[in-house]
Amino acid sequence: MNAFRLASAADRCGCAVARLAIVAVVAGLSLFDRPAPAAIIIQDQFDYATGNLNGQNGGQGFSAAWQATSALQVTSPGLTYSALETSGNAITGLSSGSMRRLFDNTGLTGDGATYWFSVLFAAPEATASTATAIPSFFSDATGPYSQFSGFAVSFNPSSRTSLYMDARIGGSVRATQTIPGTDYYTGSYLVLGRITFSDTAGQDRLEVWLDPPLTGSPGTPLFNVTGTWVDPGANNSFFMNKYDAPDRSVDEIRLGTTLSDVAPVPEPSTLALLALGLASGGYGFSRRRAASLG
Repeated sequence: MNAFRLASAADRCGCAVARLAIVAVVAGLSLFDRPAPAAIIIQDQFDYATGNLNGQNGGQGFSAAWQATSALQVTSPGLTYSALETSGNAITGLSSGSMRRLFDNTGLTGDGATYWFSVLFAAPEATASTATAIPSFFSDATGPYSQFSGFAVSFNPSSRTSLYMDARIGGSVRATQTIPGTDYYTGSYLVLGRITFSDTAGQDRLEVWLDPPLTGSPGTPLFNVTGTWVDPGANNSFFMNKYDAPDRSVDEIRLGTTLSDVAPVPEPSTLALLALGLASGGYGFSRRRAASLG
């Protein structure tokens, strides 16, 4: 049944509001659906009981359980950001500590390949300090708490209105920025990255965005740096260092092959069906109210 037949059916019921809602919903289903994600490589929403992260083994795409020092704890609630799909709890670093987990790198290639990552970050303890979180993707896998390497981003709210960040390839800091803001102690923010492996020496690339839009282009990156790192086949670990107190939280760790993988939002078709349910519910209420008044 097409949109106009549905609209005619609604007209016969005497409900103009339902007619308009149905037309909008059906049109939305055909015009605004996003393409399906290509392939998520790793994802962890930390849907674990609160307490120690060490030994937890949920999520997707990993080949071993978390190895984490006791400073890294599963805490509730989880972090959220705009319309980003989220669930579960979060990880909060109470002081200096590390977390590391191997992932399955089967089929991942190096030269010419592009990968996207994202992570949510928050400063639940509103205190300025040197407390810094440094998540790293494609880190090396030597030792349970090896020094971060791979493609890494550090972030530290050095004050309520100032966020210090840097971008690193192979452990070397390539660029730094201090980013002014309104209140980095409230809510959470999204760090988005794109990794490109090059077949030219010194030209592996890391681009980083802060709080990008979740639809369309992420815009101009904060960082666009180059360096040298070895291909994914030799480096299959997510690693994060958390330095010093006070508390800092991370959540929704994702690595994928497309932007949609790492910044998933509800499909417009889902929203459209919700709107249809609300419209039909409102129509039913109007019919019942009219009957009761009649």
